[in-house]
Parts: sequence; C-alpha cells; structure tokens
Amino acid sequence: MITRKCRQALVILFFVAVLPIVSQAQLSEEIRSDVNMAVAEKTTIEKEADTSFVKGRDIFERSEYQQAVDEYIKAKKKLETITGAHIQPKITRINQAIAEAYYFWAEEIAGKAEKAANMSEYDEAIKLCYEGIKVSPSSETRMKDLIGRYTKMKNVVEFRTKTSE
Repeated sequence: MITRKCRQALVILFFVAVLPIVSQAQLSEEIRSDVNMAVAEKTTIEKEADTSFVKGRDIFERSEYQQAVDEYIKAKKKLETITGAHIQPKITRINQAIAEAYYFWAEEIAGKAEKAANMSEYDEAIKLCYEGIKVSPSSETRMKDLIGRYTKMKNVVEFRTKTSE
C-alpha cells in the first residue's frame, strides 16, 4: 500500500517533473505551429507579389505603362510587409521595372506630342510634353527641348499667319 506521504511525493513529483515536460512539449508544438503559419503567410504574400510583378510585366509588354506601374507598386507594397535576405533584391528589381515603365510611358507621350505637332496642334503637343515631365521627371530635359521646338514652330506659324494678312 502507498502511504499518504508517498502519495504526496508522487503528486509533487508529477507537478515538478512530468507536468513541465508536457507543457514544454505543448509549448514547442504551439511555437512550431505559429512559425509554420507565419512562414505559410509569408510565402503566400511573396507568391502574390510575384504574381503581381509577372502580371505587370505582361501588361508592360502590351505598352500599357500606367497599369504596369500599378501592378509593380502592388507587388512592391506586398513585399515590403515581409522580411528575408532575398526580398530586397526583388524590391530593387521592381523599382527598376517601375522606372523603366515610367520612361517608356513618357516616351509614348513624347510620340503623341510629335504627332500633335505634325498636325499643327502645337498647344496640345506642349501640353503633352508637360504631362511627360510629370510622368517621368528624368525626361525633363528632353521634354523641355521639345517644348522649345514646338513653341518655335507655333510662333513661326503665328508670324506667317499675321504677315500674310
């Protein structure tokens, strides 16, 4: 028969030795589960970002630059919510794609301005050049050169119109 003192010792032993082991095992499992959930969530966000980037690239190839920029920015924002050594190079690649899209968007606008100028719509051409500067500030020098050219063309036409009357 187990004496009362022996029973108390077994209960104490259970609470001191066995219970912490069970709790540590449960705790380890909970931590593992939380880590797995965090990794899965991170992976899901990264996959969504990758999908947005690829979608942006496809849109870019169709020369729909504004929509491409929107997709790139969506991808970048998603990646900025997670960490990892491989994330920063992805963000850098997205930033390069954004800059490229803005450049080609501005070039497209410059082409429209050229067409407008060829149709003697100089005010429209100048307006488009200012729009190009807003889209891609790095194209400001080129756009200002075009604005100067279209302004001269407009002034020549106005001068000829006045002197021929």
